[in-house]
Amino acid sequence: MTTSTYNLPSADIQNLDPLSLDSIWPWMSQLFDFRFWAPTTTSDGNEVYPRATVAHKTATYDLIFKWTTTTHPHEALYEKLETYLGDVSRDVYEKQIVPAAKTQALIDAYLSSWKRYDYCTNVMDKELNYYNRHFVKRLEDEGQGPKGVDPVKWGFPEKFAAKEDAQNAAKAAADEGFCPIRALGLRKWRQGVAEKVKEDIVGILEKEEDGDGKKKLAEQIRMSFLATGIDPTSEVMVKLRELSGEEAAMAKGKGKATSSATAEASISLWLVPPAKASQALEAVIASIASTYKSPKFRPHVTLLSFPATPQIDPNTLLPPRSELPPAVPITFQQICTGNTYFQSVLIELEKREDSVLQALYDQVDGFNQKDQVDLIRPTTEGTLSVKKPFYPHLSLYYGDSPMEVKEEIIESLTTDGAVSISGPLTVGGVEGGFHASEIWIVRTEGPVEGWEVLKKVKLEGIEHSPQEV
Repeated sequence: MTTSTYNLPSADIQNLDPLSLDSIWPWMSQLFDFRFWAPTTTSDGNEVYPRATVAHKTATYDLIFKWTTTTHPHEALYEKLETYLGDVSRDVYEKQIVPAAKTQALIDAYLSSWKRYDYCTNVMDKELNYYNRHFVKRLEDEGQGPKGVDPVKWGFPEKFAAKEDAQNAAKAAADEGFCPIRALGLRKWRQGVAEKVKEDIVGILEKEEDGDGKKKLAEQIRMSFLATGIDPTSEVMVKLRELSGEEAAMAKGKGKATSSATAEASISLWLVPPAKASQALEAVIASIASTYKSPKFRPHVTLLSFPATPQIDPNTLLPPRSELPPAVPITFQQICTGNTYFQSVLIELEKREDSVLQALYDQVDGFNQKDQVDLIRPTTEGTLSVKKPFYPHLSLYYGDSPMEVKEEIIESLTTDGAVSISGPLTVGGVEGGFHASEIWIVRTEGPVEGWEVLKKVKLEGIEHSPQEV
């Protein structure tokens, strides 16, 4: 830590010399300190981390670009970042973890500090993306990175939906070798915190009363250890897998465990945009996925989902094509955040009782209730539960990120022009909405990348805005 007040530095960087690391580092470290150490606030019972402004992010990108594109030893910045992240990890351990001693408070302190560190290093990695791509990547390509990186060993795709996350975990497992700033931060957390507390945490968990709460804690801790490069075959990780209940789940599911990044076996009915709108919305989803290391998927509106039981025949879930509407107008209402993995950042759609969309939902729902009254439907892909009211939406981002990350995504989309709220809500150039041109029947099981389109039912919709009807 280099400051004691943890205030944001001025976003005005005109007085800094972008060609001098000695000039820009104090400004950068003050920005980092603000994120890591400034007091948090509370909103709706959730802890909210300090956030920099868009101007600060732009200033960071500008400084890193100008500094990286000049001729001087690029290792100097890496060394400063390595020292800085090591100092942060040490301070977290000494000031937040150690005082908790070997009690339940240790688990609470660990998870709380880990979530903030995880968020901060993610943001840092994105701001230093140019440095990663044009310096760190070159050294890795030259053989100066960690050796033997195996993302499959570190849980891809079962535990990490994005291959890069598993690669960063594998790189963090090595004590040496140049690696992306995200992986460097994870490595320092492993060395400075996780390795020091792992046995104590497992010992505390083993004494806890069995139940869902214990399983959830064990899984959260296991995922943090996995992300930071602790060997998944080690004794501690095997024990955490047992405590989280995954061993039993794998046995029951014949070896296929699920997590927040995977879906229970279900058959979903998707309303899909026409080609032009689909390509535009898919580009927005891909842009978010590239920045936030989240899954890519086809844009769609989930009409209904059903458990993928042997009794379910995907070919009998829709009424005859002649009874389906010729087009389904989809109207954008607002872009907002959600509370589940598959409804994290989304476009909320207009819902009217007299709409074609609602009528189609009621028609398909009634058709299946008539013939399959014993089915219990999931409300979203991957979540088997009792039926809830229809919530029409189109997801743009899948993830378990903190609220500030979700809000940051919306803010970035607006700043970059991908979302416009002046006039009808426009996303990726799609103004106001679209007419669904097809219904897809999709097996949504396991990692998002493995979802399978079983059948496409063509509708006769034309590609224009709902405002035109």
